[in-house]
Parts: sequence; C-alpha cells; structure tokens
Amino acid sequence: MDVSHSPSTKRRSLPTPNPETRATHRREISRQVTLPLVMCLIVFISVGIWLILSGVGTVERWSQIAMIFMLIFGLVLGLLILGITIGLLFLISQVLHIIPPYTRLAQDAIMKINRSVKIGADISVRPIIELQKFLAIVDVLFRKSRK
Repeated sequence: MDVSHSPSTKRRSLPTPNPETRATHRREISRQVTLPLVMCLIVFISVGIWLILSGVGTVERWSQIAMIFMLIFGLVLGLLILGITIGLLFLISQVLHIIPPYTRLAQDAIMKINRSVKIGADISVRPIIELQKFLAIVDVLFRKSRK
C-alpha cells in the first residue's frame, strides 16, 4: 500500500535554504562569472582605445574590419535562427505523430456537443413552430371560407 497518497499524511513545506551555502554560492558567482566578464570587457575596451590612439591603420582599413565583425555577427545570428527553425521543425514533426489520435477524440467530443446543442435548440423552438403552423392552417382555412 502506498502511504504517500493516504489522506492521513500531511504535505510538508520545503525547508528554507541554508544561509552558508547561499553565501558561498553568491561568492562563487561573483568570482567565477562576474569577475572574468568584467576583466574581459576592460581588456577589450583598453585594446580598442590603444588602437584608436596609436593611429594603427587607416580609416578605410578600420571600416573594413568593422564591416567584417558586423557580417560575422549577422552570420552567427542567421545560423542561430536556422538552428532554431530546424529544431522547431523537428519538434513539430515529432508532435504530428502524437497529436492525431487526441485531435480525433476532441473532434468527436465537439461533434457530440454540436448534436446535443442542435437537438436542444430544436426542442426549444418546436412549440413556436407548431403554433405558427397551426395559425397558418387556420388562416388558410378562413381565406378559403371567405371566398
């Protein structure tokens, strides 16, 4: 017998995180992620400033280098979008093998509801239609008797 599903067991709340491990985690994030990121940023900015101030190359050469970097960025972004598109196509092809039986069940349920609604609508208006039919018959009979 599974005791975890019995009604006598109570749900326990999750314990609060250990403050020592949280502090250690924060220090590791700042040391292993933030510090190297800031150092690389400082190095790239300082190399860029040094290249600009030292007068290395001409404006035309720097514009060509900048164009290469922009094209590389565009190509990488295009490859990323292509990879995402291929991944989504693969997922869709996998899902298309799973979905048809469930969509058939949903379609059958909707058709059943549709039939029930039509029957209910017909039942609700039947007295009005019968009354109008009776009045039309009476009207036709009185017209014939007047002629």
